[in-house]
Amino acid sequence: MRLNDVKKALAAHETELKEQGVKSLAIFGSVARGDAGPDSDVDLLIEFDRTVGLFHFIHVKDFLGGLLEGAHVDLVMREAVYEELKEDIYGEAVNVL
Repeated sequence: MRLNDVKKALAAHETELKEQGVKSLAIFGSVARGDAGPDSDVDLLIEFDRTVGLFHFIHVKDFLGGLLEGAHVDLVMREAVYEELKEDIYGEAVNVL
């Protein structure tokens, strides 16, 4: 998937994502860099406005995958990013919400 397609698909559902507690959402990885192939996953960095449990996290991950036409989504919570990866991930992240 291309960056603009992902941004457009996610931004179109901003209200629903906010209702699910999504505070911020950003694209990183190969899609953000513009070098994603046809089988590439979509890496998303997420922050919730409240504490969420595993089931809610998986629900949101599946919801995002559905918005992206069934693309495989790797969903990473912003606060769970390893310190040694923060500079790379945050540096290439493209904000959606």
